[in-house]
Amino acid sequence: MNPPEWHPWMDDAACAELPPDDWFPDNGNHWGNERAIKICEDCPVRAMCAEYGMEERYGVWGGLSPRARAAIRRERAA
Repeated sequence: MNPPEWHPWMDDAACAELPPDDWFPDNGNHWGNERAIKICEDCPVRAMCAEYGMEERYGVWGGLSPRARAAIRRERAA
């Protein structure tokens, strides 16, 4: 997995100073997803992050798990 391309809005993210591994929990570790999603709740750049991560297969982006992003992609395609 390659690191994400950096964008200026990322400096304002609630997770900017936290370990990236927290947003990429081990497969099946739903507690890890829940923790990351909770941190994202009040993030000032949540919407930009969610959109940026929409095509990402792994990790929590903008408070969205991989399953949540897949559901949004299906909805958009319909």
